[in-house]
Amino acid sequence: MTKQFDLPECGLTFWPVGNGDSITITLPGRKTIQVDVNHRQRSEEDDDPRVPVIDRLVEVLPLNDDDEPEICMLVITHHDEDHCSGFGTLLEQVKVSELWVTMRSFIEDRNDEGLTDAGQAVYDEACRRRDKEIEAAARGERAHAGDRLRVVGRSDLFDDPEWCDFPEDLRVGLGGTVKTINAEDWSDVLEVFVHTPFQDDCESASRNSSSLGLHLTLKDADGSMRVLLLGDLEYEQIEAFVEKTKEKGRDEYLEWDVLLAPHHGSRNAIMRIEDGEWVKAESATYLADGAASRARVVVSSRAFDEISDSDTNPPHQDAKQIYEDMVGADNLLMVADYAQGTDSTPLVVSIEGDQVTDSVTKKRWADKLASIGVVGTVAAPRPGDKTSGPGDREFA
Repeated sequence: MTKQFDLPECGLTFWPVGNGDSITITLPGRKTIQVDVNHRQRSEEDDDPRVPVIDRLVEVLPLNDDDEPEICMLVITHHDEDHCSGFGTLLEQVKVSELWVTMRSFIEDRNDEGLTDAGQAVYDEACRRRDKEIEAAARGERAHAGDRLRVVGRSDLFDDPEWCDFPEDLRVGLGGTVKTINAEDWSDVLEVFVHTPFQDDCESASRNSSSLGLHLTLKDADGSMRVLLLGDLEYEQIEAFVEKTKEKGRDEYLEWDVLLAPHHGSRNAIMRIEDGEWVKAESATYLADGAASRARVVVSSRAFDEISDSDTNPPHQDAKQIYEDMVGADNLLMVADYAQGTDSTPLVVSIEGDQVTDSVTKKRWADKLASIGVVGTVAAPRPGDKTSGPGDREFA
């Protein structure tokens, strides 16, 4: 296939993978981060609108000194299939220098809850890298690139024999910033602030609730871009981390130029059930309060016209309306608009001079938008809906 585009020097590339996330972050100096991967085998077929994302990453990623496509840092927000499908294939075709995970897969493995196949691949690789980091720490070193691991959050598992020697400086706490990536100081191009997961959610709540939530500040010589990537977090966790961050006086990590709508435009991130009806949650107001002038909301989902009347999975039209109210309809960007299968051109949001801009490539299927009707709302909770408030959480 002919290469169709180049990654931006500094920006975000959102790949059209249906209801799932695959985000490539590029920074000056050919530094790359991948947040989640959703490569479904079906996407390799001609009639599937989703992009076979790993194939495309191999085409566009920078090459290292060994002529291998390389990702400096791979972040798995949580190990549901739509966030880590193709993980093993990615490792076979791309060098991943450093891997970031939460403790959730280790906790599920201990509790015999049953990991998905993709989740098992993440777990196995994290175990391998954990052992390499422990071996290197005994020599006073970091593991080599390709064997590096950082684990986000707090867990009692760190007291176990398998984990007790895992280096403290590779355990990423919540409510703090990270400027060292892949054993290098990236502070001139990136700052990472970790919002979630809270320990109690990681240990006992749903996988969505245990998602890794990040605030990123991308920097180049002319400007910066603030990004909120919240995985599949639900409204309870969003309200909790906002309240905790405000309490700590760190409001700057709630401000954003780009927000990836959690859980693919689902109601559960910004709405709640009240008297059997969906209503706007406080999380929606909290997120809106952090939006910059001409902020963008990106929805990584399937197209609305792929949803049947009885289908209650995201995206949800009423949630889309709330996001449009936050930033304006022109600044609500649907990754599905770029879904053209193997011919897909991804949505790119980048820094150009002192401005944050998004790609305005004419979309081949733009006429679909005019025919989209309102998707019916659901009057009662369905499995996985939350009805309680944020509760009393501490940063893990």
